Amino acid sequence: MNELNFTKGLRKYIEYYKGLDDFYLPFFYWLKNNYPIKKVLYPGSYTHITTSLVFPEVVYVDNTNSSEITFKDKNTRKFINRYKLYDKISEIRFYLTDYRKIPNEKPLSFDLLISISAGFISTTCGKYLRKGGLFLSDNDHNDAARGYVSNSYELIGVLNNIKSSRHDHHSKNIQENVLFDEKYFKRKRKEIESSSEIQFISTDLQEFFQPKIEPELTLDMVEEIMEKSPSKLSYKLKKKADLYLFRKLD
Repeated sequence: MNELNFTKGLRKYIEYYKGLDDFYLPFFYWLKNNYPIKKVLYPGSYTHITTSLVFPEVVYVDNTNSSEITFKDKNTRKFINRYKLYDKISEIRFYLTDYRKIPNEKPLSFDLLISISAGFISTTCGKYLRKGGLFLSDNDHNDAARGYVSNSYELIGVLNNIKSSRHDHHSKNIQENVLFDEKYFKRKRKEIESSSEIQFISTDLQEFFQPKIEPELTLDMVEEIMEKSPSKLSYKLKKKADLYLFRKLD
């Protein structure tokens, strides 16, 4: 096994997303176990290479110059190859560009589209998702809400982590020596594979996009986010979830 070093690009990812302690890792693993996902598109990914620990083929897109160092770091690839949760060869493509202009990728060719704190990925990059493919989103920038009011997507469930909060996630302190310990890896892998912390809800889903006062959520309400911060929106929703799962209809 090639030696793995905690170099600048890998460190950037670990310090922000926490490697095997990543809040989103159990969600990704749950998806893999429940749906036939082979090819993943992750626009606005920043350095979030956790997705490649679960899915063999992932395309990352981000226009933040500082994100490129993680993808260029040889130890990032070594980290993925050492701790990936599958036997296939890992295939990663990273484009340092605006996700409105993704080069070399064919429309309708992806099984999963991910949107985490990245704007309206559902509309901008939906063309790359095959019919029947899955769209996974948070609602920090109203992208889940945008998917909900769209005729192109059907909300099929919401997911929550019942054991930890994503709002505390980035503040965790992870020791370098622990990250590269085989006992730590085996323990974390067992936890991840159990998926015991993931709660999937598939009933009464309309309640998650029901405003507290207004009769229903509209496109105009959703698009307020383009001019206002989330705290300044004219409405609040009755319920929230960590992540929202949609199926593409067209």
